[in-house]
Amino acid sequence: MTEGTHTEVKMNSANHVVSSTVLASGPDFCRIFAEKMKDLYLLGWLLTGDAEKAEQCFVSGLGDCVRGNAVFKEWAQSWARRNII
Repeated sequence: MTEGTHTEVKMNSANHVVSSTVLASGPDFCRIFAEKMKDLYLLGWLLTGDAEKAEQCFVSGLGDCVRGNAVFKEWAQSWARRNII
């Protein structure tokens, strides 16, 4: 397992894997914010109508994602948008 990757494994009484869930990590969110910077900033700008406030939304959203609740890795992009909003 790579550093920063969290995996939750649930096992039944016979010690068989029932489900495995990969959670998004801080580096995952940093990658998303770097790759989608233009889109996420634009979202903040459309919501606030102000460039400085949009930048604050972006920075705050990134911080909230990195420090916030654990979410499924496949939900990380929508979680990033939610934090901007």
